[in-house]
Amino acid sequence: MSPSEIQNLRFHELKLPGTHDSATYSLTNELSQVSYPNIAFLWSLSSGSAQSNGQWPWQNSNQFAVGEGMYNAIMDIIRGVGKSQDMNMLEQLHDGIRYFDLRLYYDTRYNNFYLQHALMACPLTEVLGHVAGFIRNHPDAAEFIILNLSHTNFNDPGMDTETLTAKVCSLVSTYIQPENIFVPKDAQADSPYPFNDLGEHLLSDLTQKTTKVFMINTDTYQYTSPNGGVPVVTTTIGYANSNRSDDGVNTLDALKAVEGPALAKNPSQKNLYQVAWNLTAQIPNVIAQTIASMSHPKPHKQLRGFAYEINSSLKSFLESYPHAHYNLVTMDWYHAYPEQVHYLIHRNYVHAKKEQA
Repeated sequence: MSPSEIQNLRFHELKLPGTHDSATYSLTNELSQVSYPNIAFLWSLSSGSAQSNGQWPWQNSNQFAVGEGMYNAIMDIIRGVGKSQDMNMLEQLHDGIRYFDLRLYYDTRYNNFYLQHALMACPLTEVLGHVAGFIRNHPDAAEFIILNLSHTNFNDPGMDTETLTAKVCSLVSTYIQPENIFVPKDAQADSPYPFNDLGEHLLSDLTQKTTKVFMINTDTYQYTSPNGGVPVVTTTIGYANSNRSDDGVNTLDALKAVEGPALAKNPSQKNLYQVAWNLTAQIPNVIAQTIASMSHPKPHKQLRGFAYEINSSLKSFLESYPHAHYNLVTMDWYHAYPEQVHYLIHRNYVHAKKEQA
C-alpha cells in the first residue's frame, strides 16, 4: 500500500487480501473455552482413564473419560478439520495479507487472552508481537492493517466485560505504538463507529505516512479503553457480506451459488464489501477426516484440501462479476495458491492507473 499511487486511492477503491481464522496456524490439541454448538459434545470428553470395571458410560464428574490416547486422537482430527492457515501472522503480513480475522477469548484457566477456533490457538500477545515486528521491520512503510476481534466470550455469564475489554485495549497499547494505532477522528469509546464512513477517505489520510493498525470489534458490546484512548474501535457492521449461514458450504458450486448473487447485488462503492472465499467442513467431511486420520500417520488437513480446490478459481469468479463492487477477500490456506493474493494486490495498481489516466 505504500506507493504513492496506492496512497491516492480512496479506501472503498482498495482490494484487500485477508485471511479467515487467521491465527489457526497455531492451533493446539487443547479445547478453548468457547464451545461451538455443532461439536459441543467435545467439551464433555475427558482424557482421564475409564472406569476399571469397563462399564459404559465411562463418566467422571459429568465428563466421559476416553483415555489420553483416544482423546489426543480426537483432538488431532478436530485440529485437522479446523486449521485454516499454515503461515504465522508475521509471514502473512510479509505475503501481503492486510485483514485478519481473530477469534479472541479470555481463558480463565490460564488468566490470559488466546485466539481460538474451538481449539486454543496462540496468545493475543503473539499476534500483537508479530504486527509490532512487521512495523519495526518496515519503518518507512505506510500500510493499513485491520485486526478484527470477534467471537469472544467477554459477555458470557460470569465474565467482567468491562475489565476484560479494558485489558485488551491495554495490551494493544503496550505492543503497538500510539502513532501506529488508527483511530477515526470521530470514534468514541461508548458508541459504535459507522464503518462505511471510512470509504470516502484517501488511504494517505488514514495512514499519515506511517503504518496504521485498525483494531475493530464486530461483537455487540463496547470496548472500555483505559486512559481515554480508543485503541479498539467498535463498529456497527464491519464489511458487508453475503450473510451466508454459519454452517457454511462444502463445495465450490455451492460457494459460487451463495457468494455470486450477493456480490452481483452490491454495485455501490459506498458499501464496503467482503467476499468470503472459504468452505466449511460438514458431517460427511468430518467422517472422511476421521477415516483418513486412521489410515495416515499425519493428520489430514481438511481445509487445506478445500483451499486447493477453490482458491485457483477465485480470479475467474471475481472477473465474472465485472460491475460488482468488493473491497476484501478472505481465504483459507491462501499460501496454497498465493497467486490470488498477488492478483488482488495487482487490482489496486490497475485501478490507480485508471484514476491517473
